[in-house]
Amino acid sequence: MPPRLVVAAVVAGWLVAMGWLAHDKWLPWLRPADEPAFVVDMADEVAPEHFTWAIYRKDRRIGSAETRFAPRKDGTFEMTTRLRDLELDYGSIARVKMPVFATTRHVTRAGELIDLDAKATMDVRSFGTEVKIDATIRGRVEGDRFVGECEYDYGGGKASYSLEPIRLVSKNAFSPLQPGQKYPPLRPGQTWRATNIDPVSDALEGAMRQIVARLLADAFQGKNPIALPAPDRPKELLARVQGDTETVTGRDKAYTCRVIVFDGGRVRARVWVDVSDGRVVRQEANGYGDTLVLQRD
Repeated sequence: MPPRLVVAAVVAGWLVAMGWLAHDKWLPWLRPADEPAFVVDMADEVAPEHFTWAIYRKDRRIGSAETRFAPRKDGTFEMTTRLRDLELDYGSIARVKMPVFATTRHVTRAGELIDLDAKATMDVRSFGTEVKIDATIRGRVEGDRFVGECEYDYGGGKASYSLEPIRLVSKNAFSPLQPGQKYPPLRPGQTWRATNIDPVSDALEGAMRQIVARLLADAFQGKNPIALPAPDRPKELLARVQGDTETVTGRDKAYTCRVIVFDGGRVRARVWVDVSDGRVVRQEANGYGDTLVLQRD
């Protein structure tokens, strides 16, 4: 049997390691929510606000985006993101071109999601087959869950399926390729949990499922012998404000920014927020075959 001193040292080392793991990995998920408030300026209640963005992959521009925040007569707001001419490359599996992908989130004055509507046109080339697909996603909040449906029209027919319900840890939902409106002053170490609602991934994954199902059906005389697995994507992200500020250089000025990291294991995003006015100037997301960056023009 090892000497007691050696055993004590091993146990102490193990306790230190477990303490670090609990502090760094587990406790943030258990802490009370410290979610930033949703910010609406007086000007936002009078007229729509509009920004344009460039989308990059590895310093190469692959598309553009427009965001619009507009009031409605009933006191709620619409947050619209329109992606244009986006190209996504999945290597030998698929290449996707999106002439347009428009998503509108209907939210309360507190930023809580009410419903969501997304429409996309996609040209998908996969396994030697090229298909044009029109996709429509409609979702809504029911109690503490987000539920929705996705419909596809791919020339040879139509298909639809229900999205897997998402339990809402927060109704201020986060979408990796849809920049948020505005943040209040952020504190280093500020931590909260965010619901991951990602209509772009839903549409892409659904489109690929339709193409693969079609290829299998053609290969097996109209019968698909394989049940395709449902997408396994984290529905909850841990958001944490980093300790140091970073500088983002735009077209005609530099921004000093707080950086928020949204982490869900396989999904990770970063958001750069201008400390002077709380507006998002840059957003980075992975999980689309590569890391994509949206930067405000």
